[in-house]
Amino acid sequence: MNKALYIILFLTFFLHHEGKSQSFPFRCLVVNTNGDVDLFWSLAASNNVEKYRIYYSYNGTSFQIIDSINDQFITHYYHAGAQANTGSRKYFLEAVINGQNNLITDTLSTIFLQLDNSNPGRANLYWNALHSPNPEGTSQWYKVMYEYPPGNWTILDSTQNTQISRWIDVCEDSINFFIYLNNETCHSTSNITGGVFKDIEYPDKPVLDSVSVNENGNVELGWQPSDSSDVAGYIIYRFEGNIWQEIDTVFGKENTFYTDTTVDACLVSQEYSIASIDSCGNKSPGTFSLPQRPILLHPVGYSTCALEDSLRWEAYINASPPLEKYQIFVSENGSGFTLAGEVPASQLQYIHHDLNYGTTYQYFVRAVFGNKTASSCIKEIFTADYKRPKFAYLAGAGVLPNNTVELNLYVDTAVKQNGWQILRSDDDGSNYNVIKDVAFDEFESFPFKIIDETVDASSQSYFYLINALDSCGNVAIQSNFNKTILLTGSLVSEQEVYLQWNAFEGWDAPVLRYRIYRMQGETTPAEAYDSVNAQTLSYTDNISDLTIADGRFTYWIEAVEDTGDTYGYRETVKSNRILLQQESKLYFPNAFAPKGTNNTFKPVFNFFGGKEYLLQIYNRWGQLIFETEDPAKGWDGTYKGNYVERGVYIYKLSYKNVFGGTVQKQGTVAVIF
Repeated sequence: MNKALYIILFLTFFLHHEGKSQSFPFRCLVVNTNGDVDLFWSLAASNNVEKYRIYYSYNGTSFQIIDSINDQFITHYYHAGAQANTGSRKYFLEAVINGQNNLITDTLSTIFLQLDNSNPGRANLYWNALHSPNPEGTSQWYKVMYEYPPGNWTILDSTQNTQISRWIDVCEDSINFFIYLNNETCHSTSNITGGVFKDIEYPDKPVLDSVSVNENGNVELGWQPSDSSDVAGYIIYRFEGNIWQEIDTVFGKENTFYTDTTVDACLVSQEYSIASIDSCGNKSPGTFSLPQRPILLHPVGYSTCALEDSLRWEAYINASPPLEKYQIFVSENGSGFTLAGEVPASQLQYIHHDLNYGTTYQYFVRAVFGNKTASSCIKEIFTADYKRPKFAYLAGAGVLPNNTVELNLYVDTAVKQNGWQILRSDDDGSNYNVIKDVAFDEFESFPFKIIDETVDASSQSYFYLINALDSCGNVAIQSNFNKTILLTGSLVSEQEVYLQWNAFEGWDAPVLRYRIYRMQGETTPAEAYDSVNAQTLSYTDNISDLTIADGRFTYWIEAVEDTGDTYGYRETVKSNRILLQQESKLYFPNAFAPKGTNNTFKPVFNFFGGKEYLLQIYNRWGQLIFETEDPAKGWDGTYKGNYVERGVYIYKLSYKNVFGGTVQKQGTVAVIF
């Protein structure tokens, strides 16, 4: 550096820092696009200004005179080549006054604006002050200007600080900035700087409120709007094939409802999630970790027998707030839905009892969580009735010869799935017990016949009735009852038999008559030998003229139904059989020949029905030479294996007859050879 230049710089520095007793306003610095600078000041307060000297510092520490203006009325200077677009440049002015001290301005720095957009969505802007404090008449507010779209400069912000940080609301574009500082006579501006900005901020995730099913079986989603301001819409996701598929987009921040018409929510249950999308296409995280799905109500199960509907459904998941309960709604035959019941959140089934046959029931299930709800699809079922037996008639309860009871059942065979219960009362008909269950395929004839082999119908009467069961095993119809006939009788004398019986009960028509059957010996009669009217329940039989080899008389009664039976029957039933045995008159032969044709001696009976029989033979000295307790055994004329002598012997006979009386006979018999 030559000596003259050094002196100039020294003086400049001295004058700048030491100053004179007076100054004049330095107002503005304008940085042009090419880095050149426009300087603006106010006139010095003197009429003797010889010239203005312009001082400039590139590095901010050393100044040099870059020019002089010899016109005291000029207040503007254009500094070409200042390169103020690469850094801050400093200036001050000196007014040279004739005959007076020179005037020095404050030192102003060009505003150098720097940009940090390392975060491509945010502008961090820094700049230096024009002066501290700013020149007289200068606003304390820096206006931050930005250019977007190109050619359109607007204010981004105003601040008294020398830095700001702002999100730039563009998807991806180049943005330029500069600083504007106003003065009452001019304005200062910084260099223009810029960069590429890109919106990479995800909008806030929305909150999925509920996923429900409407009356058409479509899925309806509702959610809360995102808190982010730059939300253009929402993406709807459905979980398919083990991945989340984008199925649609709802545009508009406040549009928070969507209907999925592509899925039949009555058949399948699929999970849904949503995400926000901003105007730049940035997507928020989806609600994939907490998906929701509509309640899948399975087909309604109908129990014909229990007359109830059973409902099952899939759980509603990820409810917020937590799920409280499920409500079950029902409609009958198209009427409005009403609340049928509630179950806790842990229960996924419900039984609807006490239904009506022939009714269409519709159901849906609603999940309740806080003030939110989500409903299932509507499922429908018809409670069809089933066939029941229309009649069950016990046509007869008759006693068989072996004292078992045969029942004749007239039942409705059009409903083949039915079964029947046979009930019997062993008392007066007050208490019945099931003695047998009968299935349809057990019968081979019609009317059906059932034999009760667990009774002795000769000891008492029995009451019977039939329960006709429906296909559910319930008693659909109970038949009439039948009471068996119990016949009793006795030999009141050698000539008469007395019979007595109870009335048969239970037919749809009354009893017409009771037929009396008597069997002599082993021959069954083809017809009754007598009858009495329905009001007569006893009968006396005279047997004085009857001769039967074994003295056996068997009786039974047969009830005959009158006309008028609703089912067209005219039945007969029999009582038990009773056997009465009458001893015949006896006689003794007065002689026999042990070695002849009639070689044994015993009393001769036509029939014997007594007991405690004893036959004894004595010789003439009173010695017992034979005795037997067997009515079929006689004396063969021997004693101790040898024939007795010819002569007269004494016999004695004793027994109790059928009437309980003791009979004694004594006489003699001649033994001849």
